[in-house]
Amino acid sequence: MSFTNYVLNYHKKLKIMPAFSTRLLANVIDLFIALIILTPLYSIISTIIFGGDNFAALIPNYENIKDNLSSMTELEKEEFYISSINSFYQNNGVLKIFLNQFLQISFLILLTLGCWLYFHTSPGKYILGLKIVDQNTLNPPSNKQFIIRALSVYLSVLTLGISYLLMIFDKKKRTWHDRLSGTMVISPNHHKQT
Repeated sequence: MSFTNYVLNYHKKLKIMPAFSTRLLANVIDLFIALIILTPLYSIISTIIFGGDNFAALIPNYENIKDNLSSMTELEKEEFYISSINSFYQNNGVLKIFLNQFLQISFLILLTLGCWLYFHTSPGKYILGLKIVDQNTLNPPSNKQFIIRALSVYLSVLTLGISYLLMIFDKKKRTWHDRLSGTMVISPNHHKQT
């Protein structure tokens, strides 16, 4: 029996691989904490990228015209919408939205990576008693594994979370970023609670 199979059998006996719902809850906690920390930074980034307080800064005279939309004729509304769309594209609106979202996701991943490198877990996993470990040794992962794990989180983001759904069918309860980095999440204290 290989060491990996031994570890898996040991995990099954102790039931220390957390359920999908537990990892989902850990991610929700992580996002909530990250939003508290990162929202001021996101606001600054958006203001710099869009050149104003909000997305409407990409459309000239938006604030003046939006209040008068109800009194406009259909032709005036149509002209306003067409000019708004043209202005949006002339002001590189799509690029600015992409850049804004890319930076926000990057800061979220950097915050998560910092927690992983320093604490070997995320805040949500820490609160729920979960740990990220090397899938073969059950030791803390190397910095390289954490960096690969952080970069592969983009896969989960780009696939709208399908990676997390796939963990339901994986016997080690791993997501794509777990698989690509050679890590897994365990709940070492779970067997003490049951």
